[in-house]
Amino acid sequence: MFTKLSPDELAKAGAAPKPDEKRPIVPVPADAPPMNFRHPTFGKPSKVWRYTMADGSLVGYVGRFDYRLEDGSPAKEVLPITFCEVTGKRPAWRSKGFPEPRPLYRLHEFAERPEAAVLICEGEKCADAAAELLPEMICTTPPGGAKAPSKADWVCMKGRRVIIATDADQPGREFGDEVARLVRDAGAAEVLHLPGEALRQDAAEGYDIADAVEDGITADQVRRAIRAYDDPGEEDWPFRVNRRGVWKRTDRQDKETGEIKSDWRPICTELHVLADTRNVEGEDWGRLLKLTDRDGKSKTWAMPMSLLAGDGTAIRDRLYSMGLVGQPTKFAREGLLEYIATARPKEKARCVARIGWGGDAFVLPSRTMGDF
Repeated sequence: MFTKLSPDELAKAGAAPKPDEKRPIVPVPADAPPMNFRHPTFGKPSKVWRYTMADGSLVGYVGRFDYRLEDGSPAKEVLPITFCEVTGKRPAWRSKGFPEPRPLYRLHEFAERPEAAVLICEGEKCADAAAELLPEMICTTPPGGAKAPSKADWVCMKGRRVIIATDADQPGREFGDEVARLVRDAGAAEVLHLPGEALRQDAAEGYDIADAVEDGITADQVRRAIRAYDDPGEEDWPFRVNRRGVWKRTDRQDKETGEIKSDWRPICTELHVLADTRNVEGEDWGRLLKLTDRDGKSKTWAMPMSLLAGDGTAIRDRLYSMGLVGQPTKFAREGLLEYIATARPKEKARCVARIGWGGDAFVLPSRTMGDF
């Protein structure tokens, strides 16, 4: 996975070493001195996490450096630490990134636990907290957390059930989406999401699984949150709805094993089909839809089913103007229409075109007198 080139080999490849250039030695030699790195600005790391190759040999560390700014306020940096060759100097521990593709945290556990599900976190602190709580899972993170997941090696996700635990913020959502794509490409059998919002109803911006552990969440509560947030519901209906939105399941068959693997792809923000609607004559059928816009305001629309006869533009225009946010892909546009058309709500409602009598009832904007 990692290749070490000599200075002569680098020169032949057109990449001659520069003065003070640092080149990580991977794996770290057995006779290397203990890691004693001290950053010239931030000092010694307050916490370090060990990274290994699949066979357990040492790749390096990730260190957290806590320090104070000029105004006295606390700050931190999280940096990789590797054992490096340095031009004109003796090998030493330096702040230098792992060679790409970078190993995941606790990579050695994947070979030791071939059937275990994987919980992917944003950072080593969260992975450690999750590992204490959920020992049945491999709890990991790419080096650098949410900064560069595409530079990590995700090949070990093949055939695994993967849960992506993200922070309750926009960077967390972006991290979750990118990692979902990466592990799907690597052949993950199932991909689920566990955002910070699923762990606490009033989650503050940036809330994560480490915060939840500190707040006293139990393992059973986390497992229930995973099920509640990502339970697909009816097996024969390829849609689910949760606080992150509407999702559609796609199934694909592994060409080598014949195994059917499922993935959930986003369609739009949260949208519920509350009821079938129709008039007193049992005609003009429709769907009663409910969404919540980005201001937190709930809105309903009695959508005529006749709009599904077109290309769906009128439906999207109306929903988007109400505050729904759809994914800008053909898959999502078609999925939105399929979701509305194939939903089977348990409730039914009468719908009238204007104020006044409808059957034996008199309909006003805010109330109905009598029975339909």
